[in-house]
Amino acid sequence: MLWWRRKIAHWKADVRPARVGRRRPALSFWPSPSFGPFDPHAHPALAAIQTRAVHTLFEGLELGWVPSEYWDILKARPDPIQAFREFLRLFAINERLVRQQEPGERGRLEQCIGMLLELSECATDLSPQDRATIMRLMRERAYGEAEQLLEIVRRIGAILREAREVRDTIVFPGYQLFLQELERGREHLKRLSEDDAQAAYAAHRAYRAWQERFDCLCQYLDELIAWANANIAEESEYFVEVQGALVQRECVETRLRGDREAAIDDELEQLTDVWRFLVEVMRCLGREGADSEAAPGDAAAGSCAQWYWALERLGFARETAPSREDIKRAYRRLALAHHPDRYPTAPKAVQARHEAIFKELAQARKILEEGLLEPAA
Repeated sequence: MLWWRRKIAHWKADVRPARVGRRRPALSFWPSPSFGPFDPHAHPALAAIQTRAVHTLFEGLELGWVPSEYWDILKARPDPIQAFREFLRLFAINERLVRQQEPGERGRLEQCIGMLLELSECATDLSPQDRATIMRLMRERAYGEAEQLLEIVRRIGAILREAREVRDTIVFPGYQLFLQELERGREHLKRLSEDDAQAAYAAHRAYRAWQERFDCLCQYLDELIAWANANIAEESEYFVEVQGALVQRECVETRLRGDREAAIDDELEQLTDVWRFLVEVMRCLGREGADSEAAPGDAAAGSCAQWYWALERLGFARETAPSREDIKRAYRRLALAHHPDRYPTAPKAVQARHEAIFKELAQARKILEEGLLEPAA
């Protein structure tokens, strides 16, 4: 009886001999630069997937598919991925291992190694139930069912590879540009003067847009990885119904793609927070008495007071960020109510008061529209 068949017999009889000094190597991934919570080289979710996939690999190697003289070489490697690569190299160059096996057993050994290789390449997060199912199917030589289960693993692995591609080509390059814009905006704010308020607002809006885009893409990436991990265990329990599970998975994947694109568009279009930044800049730029209720023509009033006065004159709250259409509607409503021609028979004092209000409305509209960066229609 071959050595590895004797080992399996020991397992079945539950008299497996003790293995001294054959502990599984500790996992140690290489350190890499990090951009805060999102690491381009070792994303937490991807690192967990990779770790569990390597654990699955070593469970298979412990079943006797690696000769005992090779195990000392493998366990000396501090990193399990490095150990697995070393095993594949030894397996490829040592033809004696393959020649010693019978034709049927040699095919089984090669197929098991190939399946383990595919599992490691997909780097999927297999649950204990999934690992037990694959190992049982291998031992029972039910290769057809194992291939069906592996088909699901391959498809989900493709999703994870796509997620990594999105991360490497879009998310983190975009984040680096965002950091550059942020630093550029900070340098500009240091040299800020009253005449540069609009330029500061433009710089802030630029790197706010990058921040929104980065956050949205990272959220999509996390949702995609979490969905793939959650569906592996769910689909593996019904791996006989492969086609139905794949159709359902494709529907969810399509929805995630649509949600990502819609979220990006919404976040880039609805950046109302930048208006609050503009108000804060104008407040900082206002001279003494900028928060007073002085009219725009008062020389003692700062630009912040002008902005607040124009907002309140047209009926907006101070923290409001009105669009050009909002300003136009508010002006039209109030101007019709205070137009001098509407009171031809009123006393002179009443006509003068409405005429003054009408002029203030026109001046407030001019102040707000000049503060807008968006082009006029």
